[in-house]
This record gives sequence, structure tokens and C-alpha cells, in this order.
Amino acid sequence: MNTSLPELDSGAGTIRGAVVIGAEGHLAQVAASRSGTGQDPARLEGLPQISVRETRDRVRAAVVNSALPWPGGVTVTVRPASLPSHGGSLDLAIAVAVLTAAGTVSRLPGRCLFYGELGLDGSLRPVPGVLPAVLAAARAGCTLAVVPELNAAEAVTVPGVTVIPAGTLRDVIAWLRAGSTAAHPAMSADPPRPSPEARPPGNLAGLSMPPVVRLAVEACAAGGHHLGLAGPPGAPIPAIAAAVTALMPPLSSEEMLEVTAVWSAAGLLGPGRAVITRPPLRTPHHTISPAALAGGGAGMRPGEAALAHRGVLFLADAPEFPRALLSMLRQPLGRSYAWFGSRARR
Repeated sequence: MNTSLPELDSGAGTIRGAVVIGAEGHLAQVAASRSGTGQDPARLEGLPQISVRETRDRVRAAVVNSALPWPGGVTVTVRPASLPSHGGSLDLAIAVAVLTAAGTVSRLPGRCLFYGELGLDGSLRPVPGVLPAVLAAARAGCTLAVVPELNAAEAVTVPGVTVIPAGTLRDVIAWLRAGSTAAHPAMSADPPRPSPEARPPGNLAGLSMPPVVRLAVEACAAGGHHLGLAGPPGAPIPAIAAAVTALMPPLSSEEMLEVTAVWSAAGLLGPGRAVITRPPLRTPHHTISPAALAGGGAGMRPGEAALAHRGVLFLADAPEFPRALLSMLRQPLGRSYAWFGSRARR
């Protein structure tokens, strides 16, 4: 990946932000225009009504506390308006649009994504969903992505995109003003560190089990089949389930991006822990809610079933799970799982 900053296009350009719904990123176009006097408040259009005041006040505080001028009479539009917006992932794009309308920024990069939440002090805070957002930008032809420093490790894994890590709004504006002579370097594609949450926790070497069980576990890991285990109290069923992930091969490059994008959207990637290289293991408790298991809520947050993508979803004490929860898994896990739901309630 190129480590030199590209030249910036002169004149007004399209300011691209992104919204993550579930585990998919969707690009949004942000534009601003001065259509009033300095006494008129800024207006935001294209956002859900409940988010307008919060976003406007948060962006204004970040701009003012960064010692940058906040213009009055600015109208900001976010398109398409049908995209639901949750959180502050559009803050950076809106701030850049406002400062461009004010004349603070006169040169904008072509095909660049601005993604990040602004703190009241002007800091650029890490946000979930950076990887799916950058993936969507790359599919749309973007070659640059400005993201928070703590999210740069996951963004840099997207091929063909030069990542600009920034700690504050002032860093972003300084880069936009200086163009290719900016002091803030682009981030190179260093070898990513795997996320410890998805590493295989065990193996079959130290487990004592009948040969038929060992054969079933090996077939499950090799073919991606479902497996039902039953035994007396104290049986090493959780250890056997964990060992399945150890038998599974490492994820391919495409599979790593798929799994890591889901975990990124769920906000489970730690700073500097960019890529999930091994099949994940998820072990939800039987008291889990339907939204936490199947996903949902604000922003369609991925559930445990999605977090186990390309890995293992282990339901310990399956008879304790409510019938409704087990029925919810019939479609994502296939028809072969239906017998488990019916037997568990007898």
C-alpha cells in the first residue's frame, strides 16, 4: 500500500460519509451551503429528527473547541435521506462539509471517505463499523479513507485504500490544507495482529472421548456440519465444542474480511487488533434475549449467530433455551437444526 499522500483535487468535491446497518456499510453524500446570514443557526437535513440537534451541537462544539470558525446560516444535507443514522459516524464528514462551506478548507480529496465521531473537544473518537464502511467505500471507487487513529488498524486491511489516521479534527483540517505536503503520514499495510477473542481455545489432544465422538467432531469440523452432543454431568462437552474451532483451518483472506466486518460492526474489535484469522467460537447463555442472539436493535447490531459466522455457535444446556429462541435459528442454521429445537423441549 502506498505510504505517500496523494495530491488533492482543487475546488469543491463530493464529501463521502458512511452509515453501517447490520454488518453492511452504506455510503452517504454530505454537502453544505451558506444560504443565510451569520445570525442564522445551522440546519441539518436528511437525518432522523431525533439525531439532528445532537449531531449539530456535537459538531459545532468540536469545531469551536478546535479553534476553527463556525459559520452561521449553513445548511447541511445528507443523502440518501432514507439511510437510518445511529451514533456519530457522520460527524467528521459533516464537519468537513461545514468548514468547506465556510472557506476554511478550499481543497478536497477526490474519492475520499470521512468516517468518525467527534468529541466535544475536537478529538476523533473510535467508532464501530469502520471495516464495513471502508469496504463499501472501496467498492464505490474510493481510494482514501480518513478514520480515527484507533480504528486505522482494521481499515488498513482493505486492499486498494490508503488510510489516513487522525487523532483530532485539527489533524484532518491540517492535512486538507496542506495536501500532499501534510506531515500526517498515511498508514501502511503492516501485518495485522489477530484478535484474541477469536483464537481457538483448545484442541482434541488432551481430551478423552470415545472414538465415535472423535470421528463425529472431525467430520463436523471438516464438513461444516451441525453436531449435537449429550452426556452426563461433568462430560467435557464445552471443551469438545471449543476443540472444533482448533480443527478448522484458518480463514482465507475473503473469509477474514467477512468475519472481521461483522465483529467491527458489533464494536468488538479492540484497538490495534484488526483481523480475525481463526474461526470464532460463541457460547451464548440460555438467558440471552432474541435481539442479542439473532441481532437487531438500533442500527441492526449483529447478534451471536452472526458473530459465529464461519465458526462455531455452541449452545450449552440447549434444553434450557426457550423454544422461540431455538426456532429463530432454523433459518440461519438450516433445516437440519430443527430437530434439536423440538427435542430440546420434550
